[in-house]
Amino acid sequence: DLGWSIILTIVSNWDTVKDITAQDHQLVHCMSGTFKGASQHWGVTEKEAYPIITAATDLDYLLIRSKGFRLYSDHRNLIFLFAPSEEIKKHVRGKLQRWSLKLTELRYTIEHISGEDNVWADMVSRWAGAVPPASDTIIKRWQLVEAPEPQQLRPLGPDSEWPDAQDIVSAQNSSKLPRPSQLTQDSEGGWRDAKNRFWIPPDADVLLVRLMVIAHCGTMGHRGVKVMINHLQEHFFIEKLESKVRVL
Repeated sequence: DLGWSIILTIVSNWDTVKDITAQDHQLVHCMSGTFKGASQHWGVTEKEAYPIITAATDLDYLLIRSKGFRLYSDHRNLIFLFAPSEEIKKHVRGKLQRWSLKLTELRYTIEHISGEDNVWADMVSRWAGAVPPASDTIIKRWQLVEAPEPQQLRPLGPDSEWPDAQDIVSAQNSSKLPRPSQLTQDSEGGWRDAKNRFWIPPDADVLLVRLMVIAHCGTMGHRGVKVMINHLQEHFFIEKLESKVRVL
């Protein structure tokens, strides 16, 4: 209810035998935002429809395709949102009708996906949707001056869901590309550069997408492209990182 997100992926070789969750998805674009002002008071129907219209408006250059595109949502009533019934309030019905005009320019199909299988949306909502509750409790604090510890990337912490060191080492060992000459191997078998950053192989597509999606989602909201790039460069050695992020 606090915000919305759009995850746009492409499947190069669609396998009709496999379910949507088993297809080989590659991230194309990621968008998100929060409901502010009047939109905070929208009903569920309007909030569910808004990301679709935003995608149709801002990402039309990616969605205008000869064979159309597939739209997935874990809201079963999404298919009926753009054919409002008399049960929907009049002012909401009019807004949805205006929004639906934008969709007439696109060729698409809407399909339902269960909440358990909607892992992309689940990832975004859990990393960006945690808003600490307001509290009036008065707390006394004592300031202690301590020597600063080396900053650790939050995803590599024990309670996070980012790829751990073993995941990265596994991707390095599976890479078919030659390693840069400046890398050295640590005690756990991982390859790092002179700044002690893990090397992420260019052909580790799944790992790269995973890092970029989660790096985009900070604890206080979604990061911009530059902040996201700086965050990744601080902890990982990724060749041509900026161009990879711009493409995605």
